[in-house]
Amino acid sequence: MCRRRVSLFVIFASFSVVYGRDPRETSAFASHCEGTVCNLVLGIKNIPQKNHTTPPRTTDQQLLPVLHLLDGITNVIKQDKQRTQQKFSTHDKQIREVVRAVGLIANNTRRYQTQVREKFGALEKQLNALQLLVGGDTSSGVITRPKEKLDLSTVVATDCAALYLAGVNVSGIYLLQPDPSDNRTRFRALCDMDTEGGGWTVIQRRHYGSEDFFRGWKSYTEGFGDLEHDFWLGLRHIHRLTKFGNNKMRFDLQDWDNKSRESTFDFVRISDESDKFRILAGGYHGNAGDPFHTPNMDDSMQSMRFSTYDNDNDMNSKTSCARTFSSGWWFNNCFLVNPNGIWYPSPTYGGKIPNGIIWNFWHPNGYSLKSIEIKLRPELF
Repeated sequence: MCRRRVSLFVIFASFSVVYGRDPRETSAFASHCEGTVCNLVLGIKNIPQKNHTTPPRTTDQQLLPVLHLLDGITNVIKQDKQRTQQKFSTHDKQIREVVRAVGLIANNTRRYQTQVREKFGALEKQLNALQLLVGGDTSSGVITRPKEKLDLSTVVATDCAALYLAGVNVSGIYLLQPDPSDNRTRFRALCDMDTEGGGWTVIQRRHYGSEDFFRGWKSYTEGFGDLEHDFWLGLRHIHRLTKFGNNKMRFDLQDWDNKSRESTFDFVRISDESDKFRILAGGYHGNAGDPFHTPNMDDSMQSMRFSTYDNDNDMNSKTSCARTFSSGWWFNNCFLVNPNGIWYPSPTYGGKIPNGIIWNFWHPNGYSLKSIEIKLRPELF
């Protein structure tokens, strides 16, 4: 125990000598010290010591230029970011405008293509009619024209407009064949070559009260009456006239004071019998009124199917408009016009129901007109 205490004392004493303030004491100790303890003490002394030197202190004044530089860089980055966002926003807006413009161009292109096809179809139809009239025999031998003298009884054309363009400018009854390749479509029709430039195919006339228009489906489909007096051309023929291109439909009205008005509609189409001869019409021109585009849809003729007393296709669920008003027409629920009503010899209808030739846009309250004609002509004339 005593020996251990002496050793510890020696070590502590050695440490005090080695780590004293005077280096000379350390050198003296090293020259006389031998043994393990000395080696240990001297080894610890030779271990490099950590540098506790305090770095120089930087003042706020010295940091100001650096802070200003950092602020400048930050502002430049913010401005560049804002410019980039503005550019992207502008590009997005331009892209949206381009996409919208491309959409409009595509829609207009489709519409123009449809119009061009329709116009070329009508032109081809008229050209075929002219070739049939002027060029002599056709390959089918269906339609011919004498080479020396024009015999109107043998002239056949697709419609009255084709006749007029071929030089036939006298109103009268002619032979028409809307489909040049099918002579089953041939029929006789009244051509009006005087009204508004001529070329009109008359599909209905009420002047004399000589014909009963309160008829059934078969009669209205095939046609009836006298082409020199009152008549209905027939829904099947009317459909064929509108099948090969767009047509105008014109209504010529006259009241009992011999005053006249007219209504004309563009792009008229009449479907076939499978769709009950549904009627469609475009723009309106004239001064008699427009039954196709009315504020109240229940009064409109647009997209209506034809009705007769024995084939009711109107929109009235309570009654048959055709039976109630003694007519056949494109009734809705029921009508604002009824051109095929009963012809009365005065503006006053004969019974309790206003079933005369009615055109409420001009003369309301059941006034029955003196005369009416309905006509068709191609848009491109």
